[in-house]
Amino acid sequence: MSSQLKKRWIYLAAGVFSMLFSGVLYAWSILKVPFKSEFNWADSTLAFNFTLTMCFFCLGAFFGSLICKKIGPKFTLLIAGVLVGVGFVSTGLLNADTPYLLYVTYAVLAGSGIGISYNVIVSTVCSWFPDKKGFCSGCLMMGFGVSTLILGNLISKMFESPVFGWSKTYFVLGAVIAAALFVAAAILNLPKADTQLPAPKTKKKAKSENFEARDFKTTEMLKSFTFQRAFVCMAFMTAVGNSVISFARDLVISVDASETLAVTLVGVLSVCNGLGRILTGAVYDTLGRRTTMISANVLTVFAAGITLLAVYIHSLPVCII
Repeated sequence: MSSQLKKRWIYLAAGVFSMLFSGVLYAWSILKVPFKSEFNWADSTLAFNFTLTMCFFCLGAFFGSLICKKIGPKFTLLIAGVLVGVGFVSTGLLNADTPYLLYVTYAVLAGSGIGISYNVIVSTVCSWFPDKKGFCSGCLMMGFGVSTLILGNLISKMFESPVFGWSKTYFVLGAVIAAALFVAAAILNLPKADTQLPAPKTKKKAKSENFEARDFKTTEMLKSFTFQRAFVCMAFMTAVGNSVISFARDLVISVDASETLAVTLVGVLSVCNGLGRILTGAVYDTLGRRTTMISANVLTVFAAGITLLAVYIHSLPVCII
C-alpha cells in the first residue's frame, strides 16, 4: 500500500473524530434541559431554536463549500472552530432574561460553524475514497450520529455536577469542539492533482442508472427538476428525523419513561442513527442509489407511523421500537 493510500485512512480517522464532537449539536433534547428547568423558558422557544439551528446548519454547509473552494479546507475549518467555540461559550453566559440571544449564540454561531465543518470534512475525506464513497461517508455520518450516545450521558452528569453546572459545561463543550476542529484543520488535505487513488469498482449486478457525465453550475443545478424534487423529498424526510432528535427525551418521558431511561434511549437513538448511516453507505456501494433511497423512504414513513402510534396508545415499548 502506497503512502498516499495509508494517509487516507488517517484522514478518515481524523474526520470521524472531529465529526464525533461536532455531532453534539444533535443532543439538543439534552442540551436544552437547563433552559427549561432553571429559566422556565417555553417549549415553543426551545423548539424554535432547534429549527433555527438546523436552518443555519444547512446554510453553513452551503456557504462552507463556497468558502472552501476559495481558501481550502484548513482555513475553512479554523473559521468553523472559532464560530462553534464562541457560540457554545456565549450560550453558557446566557441568563433567564435573554431567551432570544439563544437564537444567536446556539443557532446562528454554533449551528453555522458545525454546518461548515460538516460539509468540509465530508467532502474533503470522501475525495480520498472514490472507490469507497458509501463506506467513507457512512463512517463519517456514524461519527456524527453516535455523538449523542457517547457525550449525552456525560453532558447530563456535568449539568448536575456542582463542579461544572450547565454554564461551565457549555464552556467545556465549546473549547473541546473547537479543539477537535482545529486538529482536523491541521491534518486534512485535499488530494493533489497527481495523486493516484483506486478507481470505483464497476458492479455488474447493480441496476444501471443514467447520469449526465458533466459538472453542473450552481444555477443549473438549482433550476433542474431532478434537484428540486430531491430537495423536497429530503426536506420532508429530514423533518421526521430532526423532530425526533429534538424531542427524543420529551417523547419517551411523555409515555412514562423515567429520566434515566429517557437519557439512555436518546443514546440508543444515537446508536441506531450511526449504524443506519454506515449501513446505508454499504447498501449504496452494493445496490446503488435507487434501491438505497427507496429503502430509506419506506423505513422513514414506517418509523413516523410507529412513533405516532406509540404516542396515541401511550406505549413505551412501541415508542422504543
